[in-house]
Amino acid sequence: MEYILAQGVYALKIDERNLCRNWIIQFSNTISYRKTMQTIKVGSTQVHIRNKDFFKIKMQLPSINEQQKISDYLSNIDIKIESINNQTTQTQIFKKGLLQQMFV
Repeated sequence: MEYILAQGVYALKIDERNLCRNWIIQFSNTISYRKTMQTIKVGSTQVHIRNKDFFKIKMQLPSINEQQKISDYLSNIDIKIESINNQTTQTQIFKKGLLQQMFV
């Protein structure tokens, strides 16, 4: 496959026999990962990470089965959070409607 990426955009080519795509997405959102990225970023106006610095990062990977279990679990939590957020929004809309009816 060939890709065209804008300047400053990175892409990872993943061998899905060894790395679960959803796991790496979830992992990249962890505080630990973000702190690591903060230590290797360069630049002041346009912050970026040099390839050589990125490829030096060492991390331990769970087995592919464990990665799948972890990513499934976290994805299910994300779905529940989204559902609760939707319920909260609907409740706020309902409350607003009730308040409007009180003052009509």
